[in-house]
Amino acid sequence: MDFVLKEDEKIKEFSKRLNSEIIVVNLIKSEDIRSLRKKIDSEKGIVVVEAGSDEINKSLFENKRVGILVGLEKNRERDFMKSRDSGLNQTLCKLANKNKIIIGFSFSDVLNSNGIERSNLLGKMMQNARLCRKYKVKMIVGSFASKWQELRSESDLMAFGREIGIEKVNNKDVISFLENKKDYIAEGVRIIK
Repeated sequence: MDFVLKEDEKIKEFSKRLNSEIIVVNLIKSEDIRSLRKKIDSEKGIVVVEAGSDEINKSLFENKRVGILVGLEKNRERDFMKSRDSGLNQTLCKLANKNKIIIGFSFSDVLNSNGIERSNLLGKMMQNARLCRKYKVKMIVGSFASKWQELRSESDLMAFGREIGIEKVNNKDVISFLENKKDYIAEGVRIIK
């Protein structure tokens, strides 16, 4: 199972050739917290948000409507002296676990980078995967393709996930987890239909 950003005939055709099931998601992006919250509240289905600045990321991790957060390792200005600035830390991981937010790793980000930028991005993804494992945060790996050339097979995505440190990539379990999250209100409270 793979995630794509736009529905296109070539993407559908290529996914059939790869024998891969695709889910078209609307990636929400914004530079302002207020407009971002409005977009999240108006979204139906799985809420997939692209990470931004530290201030925006903190508000995203506190929002229970966010389902998947993608691109934490992108757009980080500078690394620290002794460690990488990967966009994720123990506080955000604890919030993600509490609010049932899934961390997404985009293969198209790696595909569209090159040289030192690609190696830094992979290192940051490895660090984020390590933090997610430590604090038991669910993770997904998707191509998040906007063009058919960026689409990859499930076995390629599973290999990429293993390479960055995710032992078992199972996006179907994560989708069922997100569907159960829609009825989630607070700890111990759930909407019954």
